[in-house]
Amino acid sequence: MKRFPHPKIAALTTILMAAALLGGSCASRAAVATPAAPPAKAAAAEQAPVAPAPTPAAPAKVAKERSVVVKVPVLVKWTAYYPDGLLDQYVSYKLADDLGSVLEEDAYDASRPDPIQRVVYAYAGGRLSAETTFEAEGDVRSRKEISYDAAGRVASERTLDSKGAAISSSAYAYDATGRMAEWRALDGEGGVQATVAYRWKDGRLARVDMADATGASSGAVELEYGPAGALAKRYYRDAGGKLQKYEAYAYSGPALASVERRRADGTLSSIAVYEIGALGERVLETNYDGSGAVLGTVKYEYKVREESGTEIYYE
Repeated sequence: MKRFPHPKIAALTTILMAAALLGGSCASRAAVATPAAPPAKAAAAEQAPVAPAPTPAAPAKVAKERSVVVKVPVLVKWTAYYPDGLLDQYVSYKLADDLGSVLEEDAYDASRPDPIQRVVYAYAGGRLSAETTFEAEGDVRSRKEISYDAAGRVASERTLDSKGAAISSSAYAYDATGRMAEWRALDGEGGVQATVAYRWKDGRLARVDMADATGASSGAVELEYGPAGALAKRYYRDAGGKLQKYEAYAYSGPALASVERRRADGTLSSIAVYEIGALGERVLETNYDGSGAVLGTVKYEYKVREESGTEIYYE
C-alpha cells in the first residue's frame, strides 16, 4: 500500500527544498557576476602614477673670513729714454726694510754718475713729517714740513729755504664727511696766493675750481666717470669757462691703459700708452705725439711687498 506523508510535513519539506534551491541559485549568481574587490583595487594602484619624493632644500651658505697674503708692487726705479732709445734721466728710491715707506729719492741724468738731486724723507708717528731736498753738491736747497689734524689728515705744509726762512706754505680744509674741500697756497708771510676748491657729487670728485690771490677765477677742471666708476675724462677750462683741452682715459681691468690728450676741437695732441704687469703695476709707458711718432718711453721697476689680509668667502 502506498503511503503519503503528513500534509504539514510535506508542506514543510517543500518549503525547505525551495529555500535551498533559491539560496544555491543566488549564491552561484553572486560568485559569477560580482568580481572580488581586493584584486580590482590592486590593479588600480598599479596604473596610478607615483609622485616623486620632495627634494630637500640646500642649506644656506654662510659668509666666512680667511687669511690671505696680498702682493703689493712697490716702485724702486723709473727710467726715461729719448725716442732713439738713449738714456734721458732716471730716479731711484731707497726703501725701508719692510718696503712700506720711501726713505730717499735720487734723481740722475745721463751726464753724470752722481745724483743731480736728492730728497730725504723723515717720519714721525708712522707718518711723513718732512722732506729735505739737496743739490748735486750736497747742499740743502729746501725743506718741507708737514703737519696733521686730529683725524690724521694733512692740515698744512711749510717750505723753508736753505737758511730756514719760510718760502711758502699751504693749508687744507675738509668737509663734514672728511673729503678735501679746499687747498690754499700762501706766500712766506701767510698771504693767500691761490685757492683751489673741490666739488663732490655722488661721492666722487666732480669739479675743481681755481682762483688767484684776489679770488677771481683762474680756471677749472671737470671730471667725468664711466659706468664702472673709473675716471673717463678730465676737462680743462680757462677763467671764462672756455674749454682749453681734455684728457680721455682707457683701462685694462682696473689698471690705466692709456691717456689721450686732446685739444678743445678734439684733435689728438699726444697719447701715453701703458703696459701692465701681472700685479696690475705699470711696467712701461710709451708717449706718442698726435701723428703717432714716439716722443719717449719710461720703464718702471718694482719690489714686491707681502701683506697679510682677509677675504670673504661663502661656504
